[in-house]
Amino acid sequence: MAITSEKHTPRHIGRLPTVFIPDGSMRTFVVGILVGILILGVSAFWIQDAVRESLEDILSESLRSVLRAEVSDLFAWLDKETAFVTELVKDPSLRRETESLTKFAERDGIRTEDFLDSPHQQFFRNLLGETIQQRDYFGFFVVDKAGLVLSASRASLIGKQVTPTGIGHLAKIFQDKKSLIEPVSPQSIFDDKTLEGVPPMMILGASITDRSGKDIAALGFLIDPRLEFSQIVGKSGLGKTGHTLAFDSRGYLWSVSRHEEELRDLGLIPNDASQTSILNMRLADPGGDLTRNYKPKKPLDELPLTEMAAAATAGRSGKNLTGYRDYRGVPVVGAWEYFPEYEFGMATELQVSEALKILRPLRIAGYSLFSLLALAMAVGLHRSILVRRLKKKVDQVKYLGQYELLEKIGEGGMGTVYRAKHAMLRRPTAIKLLRREIATPEAVARFEREVQQTCQLTHPNTIEIYDYGRNDQGLFYYAMEYLSGFNLAELMEIEEQIPPERVVHILKQALGSLEEAHSIGLIHRDIKLLNIFLCRRGGRNDVVKVLDFGLVKDIANQETAYLTSPGLIAGTPLYMAPERITSPLTVDLRSDLYSVGCVAFNLITGKDVFEAASNEEILHHTTNTPARSPSEVVDEPIPEGLNQFVIACLAKDPKDRPKDAGAAIKLLEAIRLESEWTQENAEGWWSAHPPRPTSDEIKETPISNAAVMNRSPEEGPTVT
Repeated sequence: MAITSEKHTPRHIGRLPTVFIPDGSMRTFVVGILVGILILGVSAFWIQDAVRESLEDILSESLRSVLRAEVSDLFAWLDKETAFVTELVKDPSLRRETESLTKFAERDGIRTEDFLDSPHQQFFRNLLGETIQQRDYFGFFVVDKAGLVLSASRASLIGKQVTPTGIGHLAKIFQDKKSLIEPVSPQSIFDDKTLEGVPPMMILGASITDRSGKDIAALGFLIDPRLEFSQIVGKSGLGKTGHTLAFDSRGYLWSVSRHEEELRDLGLIPNDASQTSILNMRLADPGGDLTRNYKPKKPLDELPLTEMAAAATAGRSGKNLTGYRDYRGVPVVGAWEYFPEYEFGMATELQVSEALKILRPLRIAGYSLFSLLALAMAVGLHRSILVRRLKKKVDQVKYLGQYELLEKIGEGGMGTVYRAKHAMLRRPTAIKLLRREIATPEAVARFEREVQQTCQLTHPNTIEIYDYGRNDQGLFYYAMEYLSGFNLAELMEIEEQIPPERVVHILKQALGSLEEAHSIGLIHRDIKLLNIFLCRRGGRNDVVKVLDFGLVKDIANQETAYLTSPGLIAGTPLYMAPERITSPLTVDLRSDLYSVGCVAFNLITGKDVFEAASNEEILHHTTNTPARSPSEVVDEPIPEGLNQFVIACLAKDPKDRPKDAGAAIKLLEAIRLESEWTQENAEGWWSAHPPRPTSDEIKETPISNAAVMNRSPEEGPTVT
């Protein structure tokens, strides 16, 4: 049945000649099948174990990567805060006013009212009061070595003694000269009724010394751990159920749990908005899943810590990929680390149901394989007989309707591409055929969609489709213009770095193609070096053609937007925008602009935006690591406008990129270049680098829309 569209009416295709497998010994043929099935069965179990180990390695590295990132960010914050308070106590005026207050406190008969009326209080309110507002601290205090509160953000604390518990905490400040003290109840330090109901606070402190270097008082700031501390610890997670948490040496949470509301419903923390899981939630193993109505046999404070918390508080960093119960009793996997110098630990956990779900099909496949071998033998024998009669060798096809197939120039997972010519017009053409053995309804739908979407595009920088349809045997094909030249990956094999003026010349043409596609609601989704082609057209050199709209997404039609592989990510990792990984259903045209930025970075620097050993590492950097600017990578001067263009396209947030391809073109047109890339420049380059000839009289390079099938190791594979 032929396929038609508004722009194209497919021509009739002649019947393909049938080519049978040569006859041979049936006994040898059958034995070969049986041996093949046996090898397949044995190999399947070996592969299952190997894949399982690899997946566990990937899971382990993912857990550790998230944990390392959180730890790095948290300690950067700790260093910044302690450096701030250390510099603050060096302020000469702060030292002078503190010395005056300590001497004032030594007078006989001093009352609390006298401290409140002291002129020195205004200094502390001005200096430290402004600090807590700017840095979002909860409050401040200045306490002498005897435990007397000399000044504080709360007037009710001034002139009072801190509690014995408070003396113990302040001793750490005097001992270390600077310190970040774990979350504690402010009332346990100051014993003031106005602090009732105030949640636990961290104390950031430093010792104030006199001119001789002798400790005279401690300056402390109260920091709400629900704010920046918990935001840093929990800002990123792994999967839908992953989260990172911080806890003390007793196993109590220091950070806000992502399961806060669930913990309230389970009665594990007070049902009070002012109370959080911080210091209220002990990481105890309840013995069963509390979220499924399990009732522990003992009070939670009498239960042992979870496997993770017990190991961490004992000073052992590690991981568990087989599964253990978390503080809700939910099975999780995790990685953890403990920091004895700060007396706290951190862990990243992910529910087993999510972490190991990919392994279940492998186990089931392994256990079921041998039970299916007998059936496979029978089916194999039956199919072999049918194949002997029905299978055709596409590689030996010489004619397809009015097209003469000259040579195969590409082959991939979906189809085979031939260089051909029209029998009447003698026009060089590239023919793409869908492989018969994978012609499932889903594969045919994708193949048809690729053609139909591309046929809507008429921009001179987009590859042109001449014809498409099916023959009477159901073989789907389409014919497109045959290109002679180089894709950008091949260009970079010739020249490691491309001159800025030529980069701008190439990018403007590619963006012109995307501008038309975007204007009708189509997103390419696989812009990369291999899919941008340089050729000669109409007597001009360095004409760009954008290829392979096979992963195109129609944002106006969500039913067909993901025919390729529903629910999965499709594309090439090195060129995928962050939102393609984190929320693929929300992708819009600006994801193509991110890919253009990656291509521009390649051309300018000769390097990839992120250099990594695996796709998983690339995807991690894409979502978490700020991209470098080209000027940070190469020593040669780069026009500032071009440098800023790449930075804008590589922005993590799509809102920070150019709003569309047209806006990106305007940015390129505004760049001040020392010289333009002219046709004279292009003619000189093409004369020095002619395309590789083929073996016959056409003498053109076998590169076409199927170039995506011949991937370079530098770009990495397309993942689906």
